Amino acid sequence: MLVIAVEAASPQAPAPQPSLGLQEQGPPPQAAPAPEPAPSPENPGLIHEMGKLFNKIIPPMKTPGEAIDDLNARAGDALSRLKPGAMVKGRIACPVAAGTPVFGETTYLTTVDKDGNIASWIQSLYDYFGSDVTVEGLGFLLHDRGQNFSLTPGSPNLLAGGKRPSHTIIPGFMENGDQHIGFGIMGGSNQAMAHAQFVSNVVDYGMNVQQAVEAARFRKNGAPGCDVRIEGRVPAAVIRALNGRGHQVQVVREYDSAVTGRGQAILYNSTTRAKFGASDPRADGSAVPEPIR
Repeated sequence: MLVIAVEAASPQAPAPQPSLGLQEQGPPPQAAPAPEPAPSPENPGLIHEMGKLFNKIIPPMKTPGEAIDDLNARAGDALSRLKPGAMVKGRIACPVAAGTPVFGETTYLTTVDKDGNIASWIQSLYDYFGSDVTVEGLGFLLHDRGQNFSLTPGSPNLLAGGKRPSHTIIPGFMENGDQHIGFGIMGGSNQAMAHAQFVSNVVDYGMNVQQAVEAARFRKNGAPGCDVRIEGRVPAAVIRALNGRGHQVQVVREYDSAVTGRGQAILYNSTTRAKFGASDPRADGSAVPEPIR
């Protein structure tokens, strides 16, 4: 669990509220278009230092088995058998090409009740069927994150009784005064970096939670090397400046959930009791308001 308390250096004007507002009454306010913050060429070490810090905090992980392509092929074949034909401009199309399901085994949600209690929750199987143990009568699988323990003597992640393994599941909270936020961004080893960027977007750039979730992100693969992957919405001038400083920039899709993850967030104002929600356009989540009673 990640908890962040933010102390503002000086009073700031309140940021515009998100386009997906969770308000108890009235329609959500209209948000301005989300700005597109990017790693500044004036601070070229930001990406590299983030990768180094990340590797100090979380040791190298053991990755799950690489059978995603085979799973997608078999699932796509099953989908094509379920749908032998499809309408295309009023005519039947035969056969229908197999689809390509998106792989994923992690779910994040955050919610706030009428009293302002926020839950920040993440569930991940890790491998395809997790531990292969299903909770009797409830129908969900338990995860198998325990395989991330190390057997190397002296490792802080050494397998031992009463310990939990190092892993990337880090649902978060942050607050400043009467502003309370529950947030989480999934995506394997990307989570720590994505969380840091979300916090920076809110604290340093003054974004609302929707803008902070939606803004373009970057991902450093690890401490060694100068490689970095950045979403294609970052201005070309910034990409050129980063390359000129020695970064090896790979531009990925504009909204690339496979690289930069996907997340959700809720902000609760304990003074006005207003609730605001954000959902990442990189995934299929949503911000759902509490029903008006």
